[in-house]
Order: sequence, then structure tokens, then C-alpha cells
Amino acid sequence: MQPNDSRRKLLTVIAIVFGAMVIIALIIALVIQVTTKNEYGESIKIQNYNQKVKNISQQLRSATEANLYNTAEKNNSGGNDLKKINDARIRDDSNTQDYDKAADIYSGKFIVDIESIKQSYLIQYTYVKDEDSTEGLTTRVMVSCVEQKDIKFGSFKCGDVIQEQSSKNEDIIQYLPYSNFSFNIAADTTAGDDKLILLVELRIPEADLKGDLASKQSVVAMYKNEVAKWLESKNLTPSQYTYEYNYTDNGDIIIPDHDQHGHSDDE
Repeated sequence: MQPNDSRRKLLTVIAIVFGAMVIIALIIALVIQVTTKNEYGESIKIQNYNQKVKNISQQLRSATEANLYNTAEKNNSGGNDLKKINDARIRDDSNTQDYDKAADIYSGKFIVDIESIKQSYLIQYTYVKDEDSTEGLTTRVMVSCVEQKDIKFGSFKCGDVIQEQSSKNEDIIQYLPYSNFSFNIAADTTAGDDKLILLVELRIPEADLKGDLASKQSVVAMYKNEVAKWLESKNLTPSQYTYEYNYTDNGDIIIPDHDQHGHSDDE
């Protein structure tokens, strides 16, 4: 009986060790999954990114792959499971990078081909190592549809954030410039990246701006609300736009203001 007892003990030890190894492996896999999760949300991993793109932070790569997922999702009419994509690759000879030594800024672009869904996208980026020393320049990445000449898998109805922004701009530009007794509004599209800023002159009589600060703020909010109501009358959403306000009396600018939001101060 002793040999059988010894064998059972040995088998028990082996089972315990094997079980412990399985548990450890599961824990390691879970830790890896958690630590490699993209901080920007769902993403499509670009398989040859590290081989093709140099001098760039891991954070920018994460942002790139998340933006790639979001853009592909806009064009996912076939209902593909984008989380399972494992064949996104940077196209050979499409990768370029420039370096501004004085500002320590890298900028570049490349095309990503995804054969499994028959789509390609152009990715452009700017990497700023020290944003505190570049007077407002920031690290950013943009994913867009490729030009006609760069289509590889055949045409599809491609949409991206640039087209969405352009469409939004077209919605309001058709009504501008506009002027009435309370305000004058025009568009400034010189900021780049298809960004549109609404330049608004609030025609507030100087007499209405007298009094304490609370009274002045109430008057300004009332005039801003007139702008919001006019936009809404055109079926536009005021909160979608960036504003630069000037308060005027008979055409003379007396108070500058800047507002990143479409809501007036009393909303």
C-alpha cells in the first residue's frame, strides 16, 4: 500500500503545482491585458508601427491607433468587428518624417492599409516634446481618407472628421455675414485644420454697460443669447462653434472677449 500512497501523493503534488501554474498564467495574462489597454479607448493596432515610425512617444502611438479605430468605425457599414483586426500595416514607402531642430518638433505622415476590411487611411501627426516651450503648439494626430490616387482596395464611401467639420462649416457659412440691430456676425476660417471661428460684434449701447459688474455681465449675456437664438432659428447648434466677441457702441470696440463655447453666460 505504501507505493500506492506515495504515487497518490505525487499525483496530488503535480496537480497542485499544475493548477498553481495555470492560475499564475491567467493572472499574468490579465495584468498584460490591463496594462496594454489603450488609454484613449478602443484601437486598431498597427503591426509594423515601431519598425516604420521613430522618435515618437508611446502616447502618440496610442492616440493614433485609437483615432484609426474611430475613423474606421465611421465607415463600418459592413458591421465588421474592428476589435479583431490584426492586419493594419503602414504601407511601404508612404512614411515620411520631418524634424524641426530649433523647436524640437517631429511631424510626419503615412498610409495604413487594412486588408481585412479593404480600407486605407492617411495618418498625419505632430509630436512636440516640450509643449511648454512651443508657444501653443501641441502634439496631435489626424486620421483621414486617402486621396483618390492612393486608393488600394477600391473605392468606398469614406468619411472622416475633416469632412464632418467641413460640412458643419458649410451649414453656417451660407448665412454669413449677418447683421442686425443687436449684433454683427462673420466667419474666420484662417485658423487652419478647417477650424471656423465666429467673429461677433455685440452692438451694446455704452449706457447699458454702466453700473456694477453683475449688471454689465447680465447685459452681455442677454446680447450673447440673441446670437444663440439666431443660430437656433437656422437649425444650428450654438455650442458647436467657437466665438470671438467684441462689444461695440456705434462701431467703436470697447471691450474684447473670447468664448470657446456657444452657450451664453446666463444659460
